Amino acid sequence: MGLTLALQGRNGKAIQSYKEAIRIQPNYYESYFNMGDALINQKKFTEALVVYEKVLKFNFDNSRAQYNFAIIQDKLGMSKKALASYEEAIRLNPDYAEAYSNMGFALIEKGKFDKALSILEKSFEIKPDLPSAYNNIGYLLRTKGNFEEAVFYFDK
Repeated sequence: MGLTLALQGRNGKAIQSYKEAIRIQPNYYESYFNMGDALINQKKFTEALVVYEKVLKFNFDNSRAQYNFAIIQDKLGMSKKALASYEEAIRLNPDYAEAYSNMGFALIEKGKFDKALSILEKSFEIKPDLPSAYNNIGYLLRTKGNFEEAVFYFDK
């Protein structure tokens, strides 16, 4: 029920459905996972953080959960923890291009341009058509003052 509601964009109702599912079956981590996604969609990052902490207690080795946890941490200004969570997502799934891309962006925000570039290049190796990687390299180049080269990546 919750997934159907979420797919319809009815995240508030979906969250209520997930809470009911958790009440009935408190150890079913998928309900927490889906509720966390709905909270992210509603930009309720503090609540989503708490839910994803529970998801990771059930299933720490889930690369997507680690990735979502990193996004939440990033949104809440917890950049050091976010980087560690992106690294964990990548450790669990070395081909997780989106995790490399977001980690690259987080590194740009910390001023670690060389490391960001190598991480973003890894993202391209895995998934050459990933829009966020193009955008993030463009952002990196623009931040470094390479405007003309940045435009090339922004136009992709």
